[in-house]
Amino acid sequence: MGISGRTEHQNIVDSNAMIVEIDIDIVAIHKWIRDIYATRFPELEQTVMHPIEYATVVKRIGNNTDLQSIDLDDIVSEHTKLTMTISASATTGKPLPEHDLHRIYHACDVMLGLNKSKDEIYSYIQSRMEYFAPNLSALVGSDVAAQLIGIAGGLPQLTKIPSCNIQTLGASKKTYSGYSVFSANPTFSAYLLKPRSLQIVQKIYNNVL
Repeated sequence: MGISGRTEHQNIVDSNAMIVEIDIDIVAIHKWIRDIYATRFPELEQTVMHPIEYATVVKRIGNNTDLQSIDLDDIVSEHTKLTMTISASATTGKPLPEHDLHRIYHACDVMLGLNKSKDEIYSYIQSRMEYFAPNLSALVGSDVAAQLIGIAGGLPQLTKIPSCNIQTLGASKKTYSGYSVFSANPTFSAYLLKPRSLQIVQKIYNNVL
């Protein structure tokens, strides 16, 4: 691998590390918002568990109690909205003071901004996959390739992982990002890959040297 290739590899590794740091911050902010907003709507966190969706919903409803009059169709499913509406009608929560509400709105904006930055970084990683790991991308797709390399800590590290262990990549909740605890399927798993593909992944790095 030439100098430009090593630089590209380091950029991808650094970008993945940045995504993890951003997700750790998102988790912390989400917890802070939940703790404060629980005074207003304690049942919400059981209905909307995804941090980004939670922050977006909180910004939309604020202190409102009549959720039927609020458009949430672009955030949650019809079933989730119905559950929220029923919960809101019987909630034990109380309206938040304006000061606390504004603090929550600001925290939501920060979280959504971090998530936007994370998406931009992840788009960069995906865009470089066909150049940096063309064979792996052809085998599993640039999206999955980016996730595999990110979770492993780099392409060289990925090639050193036994095929039987590749199947469990992403199973640990220590991995935070866009391919982890926030997805509907909480963790990325290489079980999406067929056994033959797992063996080929180990050989790919030598082909891009």
